[in-house]
Amino acid sequence: MSESRREASEIPSSFLAEPADLTLETLDERNPRSIPAPPSGGVRYAVEGLLGRGGMASVYRAFDRQLERPVALKVLDGAFAEPYLQEARAQARVRHDNVLEVYEAGELEGRPYIAMRFVAGPSLLELKRLPLEPKLRLLAQVAEGLHAAHRAGLLHRDVKPSNILVERLPDGDLRPYVADFGIALALEASDSGAAPLAGTPGYMAPEQLRGDGPVDRRADVYGLGATACELLTGRLPGGQRALEPLLAPLPREVAAIVRKCLAAEPPARYPSARSVAEDLHRYLNGEVVEAHAAGLAHRLTKLVLRHRVLAAVIGLATLGILTALVVAALSGWSAIRANERAVARREQAEALIEFMLGDLRTKLQATSRLELLDAVGDKALDYFAAVPPAELSVGELSRWARALYQIGDVRIRQGNLAAAKEPLGQSLALAAELVERSPDASEPLFELGQSHFWVGYVAWKQRDFSTASRHFLAYRDISRRLAAAEPDNADYRLELHYATSNLGSLLEGEGQLTRAVEAFQEALAVIEPLVAADPTRADRRFELAAAHNALGAPLLALGRPAEALEHFLADVAIREQLVAAAPQSLRDREFLAVSQVYVAKALLALGRAAEAEAQAGQAVRSLEALVAEDVEHAERQFRLAAAVLESGRAALARGLLDQAETAFRRHLKLVEKLSATNPADEAWRRQLGVAHVFLGRMLIEKAPQEARRAAERALKILAPATTPGSSRPNRWAAEASLLLAELEAAAGRPDGARAAVEQALTHLGPEAEKAEDAETVATWERAAVQLAALR
Repeated sequence: MSESRREASEIPSSFLAEPADLTLETLDERNPRSIPAPPSGGVRYAVEGLLGRGGMASVYRAFDRQLERPVALKVLDGAFAEPYLQEARAQARVRHDNVLEVYEAGELEGRPYIAMRFVAGPSLLELKRLPLEPKLRLLAQVAEGLHAAHRAGLLHRDVKPSNILVERLPDGDLRPYVADFGIALALEASDSGAAPLAGTPGYMAPEQLRGDGPVDRRADVYGLGATACELLTGRLPGGQRALEPLLAPLPREVAAIVRKCLAAEPPARYPSARSVAEDLHRYLNGEVVEAHAAGLAHRLTKLVLRHRVLAAVIGLATLGILTALVVAALSGWSAIRANERAVARREQAEALIEFMLGDLRTKLQATSRLELLDAVGDKALDYFAAVPPAELSVGELSRWARALYQIGDVRIRQGNLAAAKEPLGQSLALAAELVERSPDASEPLFELGQSHFWVGYVAWKQRDFSTASRHFLAYRDISRRLAAAEPDNADYRLELHYATSNLGSLLEGEGQLTRAVEAFQEALAVIEPLVAADPTRADRRFELAAAHNALGAPLLALGRPAEALEHFLADVAIREQLVAAAPQSLRDREFLAVSQVYVAKALLALGRAAEAEAQAGQAVRSLEALVAEDVEHAERQFRLAAAVLESGRAALARGLLDQAETAFRRHLKLVEKLSATNPADEAWRRQLGVAHVFLGRMLIEKAPQEARRAAERALKILAPATTPGSSRPNRWAAEASLLLAELEAAAGRPDGARAAVEQALTHLGPEAEKAEDAETVATWERAAVQLAALR
């Protein structure tokens, strides 16, 4: 039985076993009240039965006749409508997969109600029988939901297990929903100190209970910690002294996470719910947990990020690794295992390696100072080399494989692909050893697939397509094997989608467009049923949109624009839905604009220039707005440049020459700025060359000298990038040469024109005549015709 199916089998069938909104403001068990009868539901809703009852409201299961879906109706037992309208407004502001969705609010028979998503599952409180890791995964999702609420400007103020509902999805996974924002408070109100006393005592932060000042999102972090304590130990914390005996049976790292959430003073807690989720994921991934990083690791972080003597700090960091390395070399591995102090020292060294290459790497990445970890990576490699893999336990092999990957990741991010190959290759070897030891286990096989991907990725970036293809195929085959062995495991099916899509990208880059289409078709076929199984998953719908786009690109390159347009339009339709559901999502808005650019490309290829210009223009306007929100976001500026180029191409096709020239000049200016900030970025430099080609061709008659300068600059950029099999860079270098040939011919220099055309054919290579890329073939045909005319 798969992990997800085993988790699902533990779910009880009851729903909302405890009241939904028992707060200090509303609950008074000593004064029983009269409970009104259920509302009729009116024309819209068919009320089916009571689900739960709180201090001021009752929750009913109902059926929405208009939209034909089950809903949960939370109906106020009295007539005080404003607090419930406040709850509806508050909860509706938060759009996240782990926050209970509010559909609408209104009145039934004079009683205010809120219609919410119906969750056919229990509250978190009823899942105490689940194993530890599934519980932690649920808690991580709850933390993400809370973080979304905080980002929307809300404090929940009553985080507890009975306010978290859990649903079993069609694929067997569990999804929690944070519910009951009845006493939620705007963050700005909490900052002002205006928060009234509200919540459930056992889950309230000390500052909430005191009621003597403002509270912030760390109060919800405390509630999350109390919820975790109850879920994991069966009891509420009951104060700091009573906490330690409760946490003792838990793994140290998990206990540290709960302890940090429940710190008495807000500054000692996690700064955000997202930070809690990240630490939980670190534990689940076998990485060093930030809350558990003690002494030296904690001090090193502060030193590295705040002090100037950084080299000395890294020297301190490597000291523990060096100590363990010396002990391993002099004493022998068997002696180390026999000596408890040496074993402890080795474990500390490994923990330090994971911390430095994991958490600290993340922090340093934000400051662009990853080179500070170079010494740590070198010493770690020496440390691992001191012990033969055969003498390592399965757990040690797994940890070391992960650490080696982290070294490779640091070097990839530094742009040092050559240095990344050694640790990634060693990580692959260890992953293969793990599979040999546990041939029937899924997790080691999954890790082996990941290792194949990263080794292949480095080869791909180094343009070693043969090596990249071998590893990407291995990655795909492993993903197929995992998906076949556990067809109900959505994660493995999603991994197969990624594997086939990556292979398609590699094949597309090699110019093997037909095979790329086949790979992308498989990727699309894998993701479609995952989305159909749960259409509410925005992340999967995002991947479905990307799959349509990925398939459309090689179809367009093959000269099949009508087919490509179908997929690009499907991509746009999904992204429009995502933007409508989460208009605040900058990423969704950005990718919608990118998708519109692809639609414009296909429309232009079909001769529908006016429609293409409209699509490109919309993309330009959207990306301009996004760039204005973050003027430092280079990738958005690059995408804006691409949209501007497409608008220029559409204007040129319509004969709007001045408009086209303006667009091409703007495109050049945007890409020049980007390329100046990072000259090593190949994509930006290549686009700079393309920009010169377009502007130069536009100016052949109007300004031939400027056109010549553009052609020469394009060649200087593009010619060094040409390699056998790289159809697109080669094609644009050829286009620059053909532009120069036309200028030479116009100036009455046929020999110069002939030499430029011959150079264009050299850039294209002998395989261009039979290339699958329709534009490459078209460029070759133009060059061949021009050469024949010049002879």
